[in-house]
Amino acid sequence: MSVVDQFDIDDCIEEEPLLEYVCNMVYTHLPDADFDAEGNGMLMCSLNGLYTFVQNYNQGTIKTNFTYNDYMNGDEEDKNIQLILKAFNIDSKKFWYFLLFAFDFAYTNCVGGLVAKESPAGQMKKFVKAIDDNSTGKINGNDIEFKQKATITLKIGKKSIVIDNNTAIYLMASLCDEELNGLKTGSVLNSAKLEESNSKDAPNYARICLFTKIMIDFFKQYVVDKPVKNGDKIASLNKFTFISKLIYLTGIYNNEDWLYGDEHLKSCYREFKTKTQDFRFNKYSAMWH
Repeated sequence: MSVVDQFDIDDCIEEEPLLEYVCNMVYTHLPDADFDAEGNGMLMCSLNGLYTFVQNYNQGTIKTNFTYNDYMNGDEEDKNIQLILKAFNIDSKKFWYFLLFAFDFAYTNCVGGLVAKESPAGQMKKFVKAIDDNSTGKINGNDIEFKQKATITLKIGKKSIVIDNNTAIYLMASLCDEELNGLKTGSVLNSAKLEESNSKDAPNYARICLFTKIMIDFFKQYVVDKPVKNGDKIASLNKFTFISKLIYLTGIYNNEDWLYGDEHLKSCYREFKTKTQDFRFNKYSAMWH
């Protein structure tokens, strides 16, 4: 199989067989509205989105760490994509262009270097546990008895307020615990703040989740039968493990641990998939939903 150097963008590009997977995913994530001959509204593949991908491809601006040669000739068990595609009965030629689309769509629609800060609830739980672990459960005079001396310091600018009364500290922890016990789904206390990071090694959670979402939708549409190894040496046919490999191999996140399992991806996806829509540019005219 040889890779296409340039697609003819003026020649009914939506009918190009090699772009079947791309077209269907563009239809899923970037639907356009139009009218048929009878004036009835209908959804169709966004030609703007498709043209954007083809233009990026033709101009050579889609830069992954995963070359076409790597894709076709992975010689290591954990990097051999072809055996996995065969087991899933996925067309290898079409998937190459879809992989580039998924990478480009996620890469260009999400800002880079996002890291998650601890949620308010997370910090409160740590505080409550620390005080609870340090409490003897006894009262000495008018004060709660602690195993070790505890103080809380609040800094506001150059000023500091020190709280060293055991009862005050214990009461603060109790109030936090009471709030946590009544915490509802969707509470702002569960929201982890995403901030930009200067570290090149920091995972871009928005990008990872958007790429994962596209891949999951692809599997729902194209992989309906149970994968078959056919005697090939494949470490795992778990879909999340496969997506995790692609995230590493394409360079979306350069942590080699992602080659060998899906724990990191699942944890990341559960935590941040609902926040992906807050971190996007409009290069593909995306209406992410």
